[in-house]
Amino acid sequence: MHSTMKFTRCLAIMIAATAPQVVLSQGELNPTNAPSAGMRTLHQLEPRTPLSQQTGAASITISQSGSYYLTEDLIFMNNGIVISADNVTVDLNGFTIELENFANTGTAIDIQTGVNNVTVRNGHISKGSFLGFSFVNGIRADSDATSIRVTNVSVLSCANNGIDLPKDGATFVRNCEVSTCLGTGITAELVGSCTVANVLGRAIDATIVRDCKTSGFGGIRTVLAAHCESEVTGGATAHESELAYECRGVATNGSGIVTKLASNCVAESTGSNPALTAELVYASSGSAANSIGIDAEYGVHESRGTCNGSSGIGIKGQNVTHCTASNGPAGGTGIDADKAVGFSRGDGGITAEIAVGCTQPSGSSLTVTQSFLNFVAP
Repeated sequence: MHSTMKFTRCLAIMIAATAPQVVLSQGELNPTNAPSAGMRTLHQLEPRTPLSQQTGAASITISQSGSYYLTEDLIFMNNGIVISADNVTVDLNGFTIELENFANTGTAIDIQTGVNNVTVRNGHISKGSFLGFSFVNGIRADSDATSIRVTNVSVLSCANNGIDLPKDGATFVRNCEVSTCLGTGITAELVGSCTVANVLGRAIDATIVRDCKTSGFGGIRTVLAAHCESEVTGGATAHESELAYECRGVATNGSGIVTKLASNCVAESTGSNPALTAELVYASSGSAANSIGIDAEYGVHESRGTCNGSSGIGIKGQNVTHCTASNGPAGGTGIDADKAVGFSRGDGGITAEIAVGCTQPSGSSLTVTQSFLNFVAP
């Protein structure tokens, strides 16, 4: 038995020693070609064409779709860049387009009729540094141009308009600054996060305006406005809209805010016009010098109206609830409601058909047809 097992082990060792060896291949260690690049360059992703021009040269016309960028400041004697093709991006790349002429003339960037899908961004448009004359318009698009976007551009000194785009057709202006124009500062369908100062015409004329600030002779005109501030001198209205939310309008001789619905707004007028004029007013305040603090066609709720002059009305509306109003030191009325006043305080008196739960200081009048739970307080 022992000898049989020993023989079997010896036979196994002999078979293993004489069997052919199997070697697994490791592949070619020295490849013949270098590995190819796995990523494309920026130029491959978006081919870009540089724009450069000598001082006093003719305008640059972009007639082919594509992406273009400035490599230096451009100085023109008339029109600057003329865009006549669709699907164009112009990156000003931080540089400035200037005019050098003996008169105000031309447009810095002119987007022509029927053009679609154009973006202008990241740069400046300015009057000439030597002669001091200006472009007539900073950026202008014809009325039938569509999908035009202007972002991060400043426009200084134009003989007419700063940024003038159609108010329909998906036009958009964002993060731009316009100052010292004789016409309108910015016109577009949507304007956001922009600043306009010292324009003789309207500061912003748009369908929707958000997070903007203006000052000068003209205010904001829009359909919808949110988080905007406008201060005007002269007789213009600081803010005109259909809906104003968290807006502030200050006017010297005109009205602060004129809208249909005002919510969480502040309006001031130092002249003889109402500070805040609306159909409905909620959680807002209006302060006028010699007129009406808040003048609402229908209702005023949780608001404050003040007339600081010798006469006038703090709040005027059909229905006034949960409000506070005061008149001037020499006369006037605190609250003048065509129908009802509820749970409000009228310093200077209250005039209404019905007054419920209202407060007035001693010495002031309460002129109502029906009075419920009203009292006099110091």
